[in-house]
Amino acid sequence: MSWPRLLLGALVVLIGSTIVAGAIGAWRWRIASDDLVAELFKPQRASPAFRYDSRDVEPLPPPVARYFRHVLREGQPLIRRVRIAHEGSFNVSSGAEKWAPFRSIETFTVNTPGFVWDARIRMMPMVPALVRDAYVTGQGRMRARLLNLIPLADAGATPQMAAGALQRYLAEAPWFPTALLPVSGVEWTPVDDRTARATLRDGATTVTLEFRFSERDEISEVYTPARFRQVGNEAVATPWSGVHGDYMRWNGMRVPTVAEVRWHLPDRVLPYWRGRVIDVEYEYEPTEDAAVR
Repeated sequence: MSWPRLLLGALVVLIGSTIVAGAIGAWRWRIASDDLVAELFKPQRASPAFRYDSRDVEPLPPPVARYFRHVLREGQPLIRRVRIAHEGSFNVSSGAEKWAPFRSIETFTVNTPGFVWDARIRMMPMVPALVRDAYVTGQGRMRARLLNLIPLADAGATPQMAAGALQRYLAEAPWFPTALLPVSGVEWTPVDDRTARATLRDGATTVTLEFRFSERDEISEVYTPARFRQVGNEAVATPWSGVHGDYMRWNGMRVPTVAEVRWHLPDRVLPYWRGRVIDVEYEYEPTEDAAVR
């Protein structure tokens, strides 16, 4: 057999092995993600039967009250769980901009704050990076694998991870806005006519973010001067923000459909996540009539 045929055969075997390894890795990853979502659903606190009434938000800071009146309808029940599908691009470089396309599914619980973000980032043809970021039972967790075989990142079980994950949950709550109501555990304090601070406590972790509201009374930006960013082996407190836009009505609520997330470095703003919502599924807390109209 000639050398070209041998090389071609070896290449075919290598490609086939990569495809098989990727399929097995994706299957194992999916099982682990499903197990984590099942864990997310377990420790749910009881929530009151509650429907949004605009009179209940009158004592809140003016931009917050205007926001709720704009995005929620009268009688809106509390959201219990939500499943969101995203697509977009992820910056795979920690110091520059090197974007790779991704698709993801993110599952949230509200009465006990938590989420699991499960993403597939196309680093190169047939070689995806599988990334899972989560906040479950009060702990932040993050794992990334190439084909679920080669470790890229693995972090969790630290106070810094828990705080960063709960900050993410609070920043993404505009996708399920009843989670920002005081009845869902958020405390609001005024700053000015277009800004307010939201504080959320979960067990030993407390976080506060600054919410900035547009002239349309929509949340346009969420900011904190200190979210922990991994730099080598060190977690460094770094200014961080998320931008929301393109609000649309979904199940009677107005929610943003595009977002960008950024680190504010000393010399520049470095975005690392750009995405849009392609599907949302809401599950509501039971109410007296159990009907969503």
